[in-house]
Amino acid sequence: MYEPQLTIDEIVSKSFAVERDGYKKEEVDTFLDIICDELEREQAEIESLQQQLNDARAAAVMAARPNVERPQPASASADQQFREILETAERVKKETIQQAQEKADAILADAESQARARLGNLMDERDSLTRQVEALKATVSEYRARCSAMLKAQQEALDRTADL
Repeated sequence: MYEPQLTIDEIVSKSFAVERDGYKKEEVDTFLDIICDELEREQAEIESLQQQLNDARAAAVMAARPNVERPQPASASADQQFREILETAERVKKETIQQAQEKADAILADAESQARARLGNLMDERDSLTRQVEALKATVSEYRARCSAMLKAQQEALDRTADL
């Protein structure tokens, strides 16, 4: 029995490391490549098994009637079934890839949204800190002016006492 190496639960539960600008693009791309490779491998296996099934059916028909050629309608029916199975498999493959791409797009959009929100918060924090620095500069400037005035007044007082 075939056991998939990559399960739907793994795809759904996969989390990506978040960097300053969002998810690591290389990590997301690598994971999507793994999904695509797995789907292609499964597609090839489905086609191989379908071919084996058709070969086994043909062999069974020939074994049942060793001196009679296989009738054309049965072949056409098996070929039609094979085509339908391939079309279904191809449709499932495309839908799975589309769903994976939509999920990846949603993850990237969410990461970008989170990054924009974080950037906005950081900009607000920067603005707040800039206002605080400006207020401290004004306080220092005022303190220096008062100290300078006080020193000048003390110097004048000393000068007046020296005249006495």
